Amino acid sequence: MPEQVTQQDTYGHIFGASPLTYSWWEGMKRSWKPNDMDVVPDGWAVAVIGEDPESNDRGVTALVNHWALIGAMNAIAHPTEPWGVDAGPSAARECRSFLFDPELADFDADTADSVLQVVVFGDVVFG
Repeated sequence: MPEQVTQQDTYGHIFGASPLTYSWWEGMKRSWKPNDMDVVPDGWAVAVIGEDPESNDRGVTALVNHWALIGAMNAIAHPTEPWGVDAGPSAARECRSFLFDPELADFDADTADSVLQVVVFGDVVFG
C-alpha cells in the first residue's frame, strides 16, 4: 500500500536534492526558523528567487510550498494532458513514483530542479 505523502516529504525530496545549486537560482528564504533538529513544520513555505528568463537584470520570486510542489509533480507526471508539462522522462518517472509512494522516489538535482522550475516559472525553461 502506498505511503501517505507528508509536507516534510515534499520539502525533503525536492530541497534535499540540492536543486538550488544551479546558476539560475539566486536564493531562498524559509518561513520558519530552524530548530535544533532542523524539522520542517507543517504549513512550511519557501520564497525562491530565480533568474527571470525574460530579463537578465531582474529576478523572479515565487512562494513554494507543499501544494505547489504536488501540483508541479502532477503536471510533470502527466505531460500529455492539456495542463501537463514535459520535463523529460526522468523527472516524469520520479514525480510519478513520489505521488504513488514517496519512498520509491529518488530525485537528484536535475529532476528536483525541473519540479522547482515548474513551480516558479510554469515550465522548464533552463537546462
